[in-house]
Amino acid sequence: MLFFETLIRFSIVGALLMLALTVGLSQYRNWPGRFLVLLSLSLCAMMIGTMSPELGLSRDVRFIFRLGDVPNTILVWLFAKSLLDDQFKMTWRYWLMAAVFCIPIWIARFDVQGFFDIITGTHIVLLNVYALCLFIYLIIDILRGRIDDLIEPRRRLRVFFVFGLVLLTILSIASEFILIGDAYNLQVPFKMIVISALTVSAYLWILQVRPDHFAFNQTPQSTSELDNTEQTEPLTQREQALKEALDHQMQDENVWLNPTLNIVGLAGKLAVTEHRLRRFINKRLGYRNFSSYINDYRIDAIKEALDQLEKRDIPILTIALDHGFNSLPPFNRAFKLREGVTPSVYRARLRQPAETH
Repeated sequence: MLFFETLIRFSIVGALLMLALTVGLSQYRNWPGRFLVLLSLSLCAMMIGTMSPELGLSRDVRFIFRLGDVPNTILVWLFAKSLLDDQFKMTWRYWLMAAVFCIPIWIARFDVQGFFDIITGTHIVLLNVYALCLFIYLIIDILRGRIDDLIEPRRRLRVFFVFGLVLLTILSIASEFILIGDAYNLQVPFKMIVISALTVSAYLWILQVRPDHFAFNQTPQSTSELDNTEQTEPLTQREQALKEALDHQMQDENVWLNPTLNIVGLAGKLAVTEHRLRRFINKRLGYRNFSSYINDYRIDAIKEALDQLEKRDIPILTIALDHGFNSLPPFNRAFKLREGVTPSVYRARLRQPAETH
């Protein structure tokens, strides 16, 4: 059994290192590539650090590897988020969440090793609760983004990713209750088999990733950046009818003024399926997210409002709320992403020529 377990462990380590070398390092200039390398190394550390002492690794060596496996949970979350979000940036909030998660666990590992004597059972419970909350947030965040996502392969991945996380958790917990008594020694090999299956599946999937579907190879400079050649082909009669109906809703009815508008509601107004509308906006109009499409109309109207002299004293927040945004932060992010400057800077630049005269 020990030989079987060791074989599985080193097979996983080999697959993870190959994944880091063939995919992660080649895309290391982007966040998904960086997180993939770090996650692969962290999982390798876990595979080695949890090996049986019978294999000859000293306690100190296994302790060093266990320090390296601490960030794997937060790295899974960051890798998924950066892979599915075209505009992902490693902000201070993510650094803070990573620190809050990792530092207490590192302290606990040193405590177990005998360096400290400060960790109690309460601390361990709190850490487990935090990890569970992070896990739940990851699932909610991934599934919530599926509504806005217009790229079908990414939408499917969100479901499969969540399914894989939940399945791994359920199987790990189930093994604790099923493999007991005489079968207790089978718990570790069982978990290794599950992890190896997921690792191989992830490796095969990543090798087939298309650059225009995910943020692996290139982060788009604009949310409306073209990503395929279908947009250069003439519209079919059916597509032309959909475009005219869509233009009527957006340009004449100004449905984008509704802050709760989503693609489900818009598809209902057009009497078409959600899938057909998603594909049309993505393949024919070149948008990767529905919010990017809607926000382009909103920002165009807001720019006109900012340029009007009679509205120069109206707060930017008021103008943003009047044009479909729910709050200031999302508006600032969308505006800066498209225009390269914040709304306040944009307004200030508009006033400069008038003030110089």
